[in-house]
Amino acid sequence: MFAVCDIASAAARTAVRGNVASARKSVATAASTTQDINTEKTESETPQEEEPEPIIIENKSSQFEDSITAIVESSSEDNYFAEQIRKQRASLAASEAKSASESAQKDALKNNSNACDRDLRKCMTEKCGNGFTKCALDGDTIFGDKLNACKKDTTCKAHEFDLFVKEIKADRDMSVRLASYENVINCGNQYNACIMNECGTTYNKCLGKPYADAAVEKCKTIAKECTESDSGLASRFDTAIGLLRGEAEKQVAKDEKRLYELRNLMSKTCTGLGAMFDERSFDCVFTVNFFAGDNQDVPMASRKRYAGDTFVCMQEWFGVNVTTFKENAYRETRAQ
Repeated sequence: MFAVCDIASAAARTAVRGNVASARKSVATAASTTQDINTEKTESETPQEEEPEPIIIENKSSQFEDSITAIVESSSEDNYFAEQIRKQRASLAASEAKSASESAQKDALKNNSNACDRDLRKCMTEKCGNGFTKCALDGDTIFGDKLNACKKDTTCKAHEFDLFVKEIKADRDMSVRLASYENVINCGNQYNACIMNECGTTYNKCLGKPYADAAVEKCKTIAKECTESDSGLASRFDTAIGLLRGEAEKQVAKDEKRLYELRNLMSKTCTGLGAMFDERSFDCVFTVNFFAGDNQDVPMASRKRYAGDTFVCMQEWFGVNVTTFKENAYRETRAQ
């Protein structure tokens, strides 16, 4: 335990005590002197001096205990976290060791148990090619004879051989189906590219039957080469073109009907503007007349102008001159 002195209460002292022994001696001497002085003052009826305040030593043990407790708790928390970290590291190390052990066991099992499978597949690949596609037409008997021939060059046990024979046959069948599927896709892509080159990307050039027949004729070489994989390329194209042609004919009928409706509407609009409708140019045509003299019933000259064109109201623009007037007058005179 630690004790702390209250320095403020000892400010009235005039000397510093050197050690415990000298402190005790000074206290005894001070007490004896104080007693004699008090006796004399009492006897002489003089005022007594006030006694100095006692030195109070405060108990600081609670602060010390709090500090020690905090240090202990902090140390325990650090130890706790350190212990957790050590446990985590140990767990990870154990997991990695277990994984490495399992991987090693799998590798060992693979190298030992799959030797028969690898040797059989290597031998059958030499006989039937990759994926065993060269033996696609082999029946179970012929394919089995080839497997039995390959067994002689391996260390396969009976039960291993029976298991891997089934797997190799299944792989052969799957490879054959995939190869056939790829051939169909390749043939289709080549034939489509040829047809689109002749008919366009939207087949608009082959909506007429003669043009479609010509495209089929140009691409018949590809169709012949792909007969084994897909024999219906040309017939499917004819069907597709027939459907497109039917849809196109329906659309043409709709467009034609709409065109006639627009033509009639434009004709009415031109008539309302005092013009005629030209069905060849789909435009309004105005007639510009040139009258001379007092006769406003029969024009002397006229010209046609499309809507939006300009004209000049002069004799030269109409091609009228004095000679024309004389000729017209002469004709009118003779007619009368």
